[in-house]
Amino acid sequence: MAEKKLPKVIEELSLAPDIVAVINPGRSGVDKRVIHAVRECKQIEKVVYVSCNAIGPAMKNFVQLCAPSEGVGKRWPKGGLPFILRNAVPVDMFPHTTHCELVLQFHRRL
Repeated sequence: MAEKKLPKVIEELSLAPDIVAVINPGRSGVDKRVIHAVRECKQIEKVVYVSCNAIGPAMKNFVQLCAPSEGVGKRWPKGGLPFILRNAVPVDMFPHTTHCELVLQFHRRL
């Protein structure tokens, strides 16, 4: 659903500078079309990604956000400047369990 709505939202925000995108997907991560749209939008300077399962499909999203633009295969976004991971913070939302959320902050490589 987000992969269909995001391009329209980005188009509406095309004049806004320095956008921070917040991504909080389900356990299956984010569709590659969403990552591609985020990478293509030059106004998005920062991404905050909230992951409940960083070892699973979200790890693929992290790589897609940070992959170099040139020389990448069909699996990774080709356009837009890549992001770099600046901060990662585990958040214990479920005390006395082994589960935690991971909040990651990415910035553009400038």
